[in-house]
Amino acid sequence: MSRHSRSLTWPAVAGAARPGRPRLQARISATALAAVVLIAALSGCGQPAEPEVAARFALTQADVDVPDPEAGYPVSMVLLDAADSPVWTDVASVVLSGEDGQEVDVLEYSVERGDTTDHGMLGSLLLTVAPERETTVETLTLNYSDGESTTHRIGSWHFTAGTGEGPPVLEAADGYAAVYSGVDRMTAPLTNVSDADVTVGVPALEARVDAVRIDGEPAERGDTVRLAPGEQVEFEFELAAANADFLVVTPRVPVRRDDGTEAWVALPSAQLGLLNITDEQVEAIALR
Repeated sequence: MSRHSRSLTWPAVAGAARPGRPRLQARISATALAAVVLIAALSGCGQPAEPEVAARFALTQADVDVPDPEAGYPVSMVLLDAADSPVWTDVASVVLSGEDGQEVDVLEYSVERGDTTDHGMLGSLLLTVAPERETTVETLTLNYSDGESTTHRIGSWHFTAGTGEGPPVLEAADGYAAVYSGVDRMTAPLTNVSDADVTVGVPALEARVDAVRIDGEPAERGDTVRLAPGEQVEFEFELAAANADFLVVTPRVPVRRDDGTEAWVALPSAQLGLLNITDEQVEAIALR
C-alpha cells in the first residue's frame, strides 16, 4: 500500500498574556473555528482487515492560552480504536486530569470517525474545555454508558486562562499559519498595530528551539527589533525533536514601549503536525 496523508484542521484561537505580566491583545485576521474532521482518503489499496485494538490516543505537547474561559477553548485529540468500539457511540462523559488532582471542565464533547487504517479506525475526540486557572492535564478518562471507564495518556496540555483585555499592540500578520504538517518549524509574522514605536523581542515558545531567524537572518534569543506603527517583522523557528506526536504552541512576544513599560503579547496558538497525518504517525500511535 502506498504512503498516505490525512488532513486535520484545527481552530486557531487568540491567546492571553503570561501570568503576572500586563496583558495586551493579539489578534489574527482570519480565525478558523470549524470542527475538526478526519477525512477518509485511502486510495490505491483494499479494505484492511479489522484489527483487535483498544483506544490509543496520540501524545500532544500543548501550551495554550485561553482568552475567554467562559466561552471555552476547542481541543482535538487524535485516537485509534476498532471500528465497532463503543468509543464512537457510547461515551457518557469525559474527564481531563493532571498534576495534584487538577481537572479541567469539559463543556461539551463529540467523537468523530475518520480513516480505516491497518491499525484500526482513526478518529478525533473533540472537546470544548474551560480552564479556570493555570492547569496542566496529562490523562483523559472516558466514562461509558454501561458504567465502564478507561483512562488514557494524552501527553501534556498546559492551559493558561485569560486575565482581561488590553489595547491592541501587535497583530498576527496575513500569512500567519495556525496548522502545520510537520513539528520541526513554524513562522510568526506580526505587525505593530499601535500608534507608537515598540521594541519587540524574540517570541518565547514552550518548545525546544534549535534556531531562530528574523526576516530570514540568523538571530539569538536576546535580539530585538524596533517597529514603527504599521511595520511588520517575521520570526522563523526551527524546533528540536519533541517527545510527542503533535505540538500546540502559543508564541509569546516580549514588547517594550518607549516609556519603559513591558508586557507579553500572546499570538494565536499554532498546531504542529496535524495538517497531514501520515501512515508513520498512525503506526507510532498504534504502538503506544
